[in-house]
Amino acid sequence: MKAITRSLYERVTELRERPTAVAALNSMMNHSEFFLYFMRNFTGEDLPFTQVEFDVLDKMINDTRVSDIHILVTV
Repeated sequence: MKAITRSLYERVTELRERPTAVAALNSMMNHSEFFLYFMRNFTGEDLPFTQVEFDVLDKMINDTRVSDIHILVTV
């Protein structure tokens, strides 16, 4: 009986844990966007990051947001 209901149990567990996982992802994305915004506006001669690093982080944030929206819509 356990073998038969295992997949159902896993789906229910995933469904229960999804809101926490989505909230954690949104929080991390907000922190990343905040960090990127303030680092781009950082002035001075010794900038901590290069433009390439800013662009890579920006692309990762945008790709994750698009994936996040796609996953939420399909669920």
